[in-house]
Amino acid sequence: RMSNMNAPRTICITPAQQQRGMVLMLSLLTLVALTMLGVSAITTSTLEGRMANNFQLASMVFQAAESEIERAATLADPDADSNPNYNATVDPMITALTAGVNTKITITPADGTPFNTLDNTPITSASTITMVGSGACPGVSFGTLTCYRFEVDSTAQITQANAQAVHTQGIIRAAPGL
Repeated sequence: RMSNMNAPRTICITPAQQQRGMVLMLSLLTLVALTMLGVSAITTSTLEGRMANNFQLASMVFQAAESEIERAATLADPDADSNPNYNATVDPMITALTAGVNTKITITPADGTPFNTLDNTPITSASTITMVGSGACPGVSFGTLTCYRFEVDSTAQITQANAQAVHTQGIIRAAPGL
């Protein structure tokens, strides 16, 4: 047995002892990947919030511009059933008709107060009406009616958000020929 004690010893290195640093390296790479994934999710969430806010503001100015056109058409509606407060002296179409073709008439806002959004950002709006011409009314076979063609331009904007909507709509009013 003595002879075995003097024999040279061989040391076996197992695979587990060779990979001690690899666990640390793999952990760091996983941590970096998860951090990048988290930062990407936060950025996407912030961008989606901004997009939703911009869509909401665009919708608000769109509706304000459409309301201006509706207001102009309502002011110019002499039908007592739909507009019992009709006053010919403030009818923008009569004013435009008197002013002549292609003369823009500014329609004064009802109270001058801008609309308010949910966060109290003012929406300002304005409109103009222009008579663009007159002629025979299509499809009318009785009397001497003349169709007066008007164009209503309306603009609404939220200055702080740089949101703006511009709308144009044509209106025809049939009336006895002048």
